[in-house]
Amino acid sequence: MKKLLLLIFPVFLFVVACEKVVDVDLNTEPSRLVIDAAIERIYLKDNLTEFQDKITLNLSLTQPFFSNESSIAVETASVRIIALSTNTTIPLVHDTEGSYILNSDTAFSIDPDENYRLEVNYGGELFIATESLAISTPILDLKQVPSPVDFDETGPAVSLTFNDLPGKINYLVFDFGDGDIFSQNDEFIEEGNDFTFLSILEENVIENVTARIIGADNDFATFIDDITTISDDGGGPFGVTPFRVHGNIVNETNEENYPFGYFRVNEVYSKKIPLVADETLQ
Repeated sequence: MKKLLLLIFPVFLFVVACEKVVDVDLNTEPSRLVIDAAIERIYLKDNLTEFQDKITLNLSLTQPFFSNESSIAVETASVRIIALSTNTTIPLVHDTEGSYILNSDTAFSIDPDENYRLEVNYGGELFIATESLAISTPILDLKQVPSPVDFDETGPAVSLTFNDLPGKINYLVFDFGDGDIFSQNDEFIEEGNDFTFLSILEENVIENVTARIIGADNDFATFIDDITTISDDGGGPFGVTPFRVHGNIVNETNEENYPFGYFRVNEVYSKKIPLVADETLQ
């Protein structure tokens, strides 16, 4: 440490003596549009016959890299989704704080064989992406189990069982809420069999947990991997800011001004269970 002080001290004297002030602008990253868009068919019942088709879309602008301010909601964009085979336009309207929704009088149902194109027109530029429905698989069982004693994590533990879909490599995203999300393919799962894995939840999850299995393809699974890797980065202020990941949406007007975020169309199976104190589990 003394050696370090000796190296710094002459530089300090030099700066003071010259009275020269150097301004370094660290906030040079351009503000980018962030698009979080999803069309989901959500199965909420174990009978697998009742579902809800839902469109959610949020737009925001990134702040400078070292800003403590939250992202800026975009409320003036023109947003629509087009079913390409029929050229049917599904307009979305701004609701609040950058959230865009269907008009209350607009009916919408997912066609599993359709390709859907997202178009966001903002600032005189057109942002687009095209996706079709990614198939998921039902949650066969979700239950709380005693937390393993040989793990560093101390949150509640749950086991989830699902059936691998035969005939192809399947990509799935598992979402337990509060940022606990990860992707998995079935490369090492015997085709067509049931598979059970254990997940340790965050310590602040104490009352209940909702598990979601989201259908995916390789691109969306990779996007989720990138987000989780960046979010776990301990690099401090010089690490990569979480969620600033370029996904499948392109700027058709100005390629260099690409957006962050993703547009996805997914089947989702969801199940919710209450949580109890670990000592009450048998």
